[in-house]
Amino acid sequence: SRYIKELIKKGKINGEELKGKNEKYLMAVVDKPLSGVKEALVIAGSDKRGAIYGIYELSEQIGVSPWYDWADVPVVPNQNLSITRGTYTAGEPVVEYRGIFLNDEAPSLTSWVYNTYGTDYGDHRFYS
Repeated sequence: SRYIKELIKKGKINGEELKGKNEKYLMAVVDKPLSGVKEALVIAGSDKRGAIYGIYELSEQIGVSPWYDWADVPVVPNQNLSITRGTYTAGEPVVEYRGIFLNDEAPSLTSWVYNTYGTDYGDHRFYS
């Protein structure tokens, strides 16, 4: 995005961390990223998937499972959230186009889910 490009240009985040990478992200607390903004948590990706995985990481860290919308996994309530200053990244994924494909696992996974949880498709216990 133009905002991320501007932060890289101003030296607020290290663009070299993302340059030429696949599905990589970084998160950083940035001072004065925009006019009128004292500080912000910035999530930048080397590509769209990288940015999405950065958002997933933040969600996981604050207790929101990516399965919340799909499988009714309860959100763990937090009274306070804190962020350590600095830059965080998990690096590039070892497997390109990472993901899971639950519909490819029939009948093994679906049989196990039925025998374990008593439902055909599992519930929040399975997805958490």
